[in-house]
Amino acid sequence: MRTGKFYGNIILSGEIDLITGMHIGGSENISEVGGVDNPVLRDPISNEPYIPGSSIKGKMRSLLEQSEAAKKNGDEYFNRNSATDKRPVRRHECMEPECIVCRIFGATDKENSRPSRISVSDAFLINKDEIELDSMERYLTEIKYENTLDRITSAATPRQMERVPRGAKFGFTITYTVDQDMKEDGEEVKEDIKTIIGLLKLLQDEGLGGSVSRGYGRLRIKGLKTEVRLSNYYFGNTPVKEVEIPDMDTADVDEIIRYFE
Repeated sequence: MRTGKFYGNIILSGEIDLITGMHIGGSENISEVGGVDNPVLRDPISNEPYIPGSSIKGKMRSLLEQSEAAKKNGDEYFNRNSATDKRPVRRHECMEPECIVCRIFGATDKENSRPSRISVSDAFLINKDEIELDSMERYLTEIKYENTLDRITSAATPRQMERVPRGAKFGFTITYTVDQDMKEDGEEVKEDIKTIIGLLKLLQDEGLGGSVSRGYGRLRIKGLKTEVRLSNYYFGNTPVKEVEIPDMDTADVDEIIRYFE
């Protein structure tokens, strides 16, 4: 459980490089000349597409919940229902100290809350100039035309999907708050960091955004590194400890957290 203490932050950062076009939807209610059926989400200031931190964090949590459910009774594991008029959304939340899902991502109930140990920033485009060099139908995006076929008449219902094109790169940051005394009990933090890195690996295979079953949103994580910032970094003069992770398969978590000991 969160202790209310603060020992420092472990900050993971890197690039999300798109292998295929990605669609993370914006509002379909915005009227514009030449508008598309399914626009992407854009920054209201720069008009550039971006990936919300909530989308990255939500996908990571979903993947971890599914992985944990495979070890348990899935029907009982998904114990919460975020019901809407259109469809229910089943998920897992609990207050158990040993639950790695709720330990990392947090949980709430009627009487208690369990703060998340991580925060995920919005991921902004970092190679706009490269994408602008290509011929685009819209600013920094492409339009993919698709059809839905009537199974009886074979009549086609065309639709337009706006996508961020292959080759786009986004910078992301995940901040993990350390609230455990590493000299006394560092195993939880080790397990959490290993799990976060594992989820980034899994994200490469699962994809991000909409229509991943049709090949959208395939990606690679590159340039992953960590910065260890002890509490005295913020309130004193302790330097930052940087640890690069050239290969997520062989990430040395002990090296990352050694700075706390």
